Amino acid sequence: NIKAKEVLIQGSSQATVSNSSSFSQVFYDRALTEFLNGKYAECIQSCDQFLAYSPSSHFIWNRRATSNHKLGHFQQAIEDFSRAISILSNDVYYNNRGHSKFALEQYHAAIEDYSQSISLVPDAVVYVNRGNCKKALGEYEEALKDYAIARDLNPSYKIYGRALCKFQLKRYQEAIDDYSESIAAEPD
Repeated sequence: NIKAKEVLIQGSSQATVSNSSSFSQVFYDRALTEFLNGKYAECIQSCDQFLAYSPSSHFIWNRRATSNHKLGHFQQAIEDFSRAISILSNDVYYNNRGHSKFALEQYHAAIEDYSQSISLVPDAVVYVNRGNCKKALGEYEEALKDYAIARDLNPSYKIYGRALCKFQLKRYQEAIDDYSESIAAEPD
């Protein structure tokens, strides 16, 4: 999952407009509202208008990138996340860029971003993301290590990916146990 909403909401109260123009603040607020309303193309336009006033706003670059990701413009999203990261090295931005790389099946590059995110702030979700990349590469034992760390950080975390890896490794009873635990956690 793209963790943009928490950064976007956080950013709406923390952002600074370099020229303190209330007009540019309108673009900022409109971009946030458009994003939260699922109007990603419009959000990108508002971000561009804001960036004309303040090109060094990492929040806006992240919002623009996340909108591009939501629209399936993954390469553009990667470029925008890179701009945000060049302004502020942030675990969320690395995680988000990893999602875009994952969507393009650039698994090794995504692993690098997820690893960088983890080095800044260890997070169960990011370990699962990195594990999913390793699983996609067929590195099942390595994926299981990341899933185990995620589970240690958050014991209630879903384990479906772990079950899939155990299945691929022909550890069938362990896979059945994990599938059963996943089913019990979400009976619907």
